[in-house]
Amino acid sequence: MSTQATYLPLAEQNFPPEHAALVQAFQTTASWVWTREDELYQPPYAPPGAVRGFRWTYTGTRAPSSITIVLSVDNYFSLHVNGALVHAANPSNELWDAFAFTVPLPVGSRKTVVAIRAFNADDTTAVMNNPAGLTAAIKLSFQGTTQTETLVTGSNMRWVGESSFPAGWENPDFDDSNWANVVVLPADRWPSDQRRSPSRLFVASSIAGGATTTTATQTSTLVVTSTSSSSATTSLTTTSTTSSQLSTSSTSSIPDIPLPQDPTLGQVSASATGVGSSGNSSNNSNGSIASGPSPFLTGIIVGFILLTTLWPRSLRRIF
Repeated sequence: MSTQATYLPLAEQNFPPEHAALVQAFQTTASWVWTREDELYQPPYAPPGAVRGFRWTYTGTRAPSSITIVLSVDNYFSLHVNGALVHAANPSNELWDAFAFTVPLPVGSRKTVVAIRAFNADDTTAVMNNPAGLTAAIKLSFQGTTQTETLVTGSNMRWVGESSFPAGWENPDFDDSNWANVVVLPADRWPSDQRRSPSRLFVASSIAGGATTTTATQTSTLVVTSTSSSSATTSLTTTSTTSSQLSTSSTSSIPDIPLPQDPTLGQVSASATGVGSSGNSSNNSNGSIASGPSPFLTGIIVGFILLTTLWPRSLRRIF
């Protein structure tokens, strides 16, 4: 049974200088946007307590490896990337604060979906003049290159939004083709000198739960079976499971391989190693089994030895 996909928990660190240009774009270029409300509310105003869903989809010729997002929402928000939770809604968030997140993306995927659920404060003292909006700057890093791409909310970045949205709306395969484009809001409602830059960066390492995962596991088992002191075989079985969007598994086996032989060991009888069904066989240095002397010939040799050693003593006792 699949569970809600999530990037949580996130690691927190000081905001790194490598994203300074992204913050600069956020502060100076990104616009505030929102859904188009009914005629009672002209931008930038929205009904108190209004909740709106926003989606932005990236599709390109290159596959992104990670995404960094800097955003502010009047008044607070939840954030998903490709259906996985990055930030849960928290009413205590301050609208003037900027939040920054970096998360990894599935390997090889050229589609990335950012979904934001935005909440307007339920301020009953400002029913008709309660502003609502979101603003964001996004940086995509790509696999196999140091090049990045930065985009900001505004007329050149296609965000769509809706006031009602079904379960699963944050998932990348959700059809938002009938959602309306967002409205770019007047900039004077949120003066840039009151907007704060992010001081912390929240970083995800992998996705947990749901139908997607970016983690990989590998298990290796080494089995060595020795048939004698001069011959052995080795079998190696490796099972690896790696999943990103879909889970796959593969098992490969290497055939039995003779281990290096020691030429000084000579032949070893099978009775000492437990190999073979009878006591008249031994292992040659090349690992093959050779037959030993027959029982009849062995009896003649033993009898001859006994006769030559005991016969003189018998003669002395008689004479």
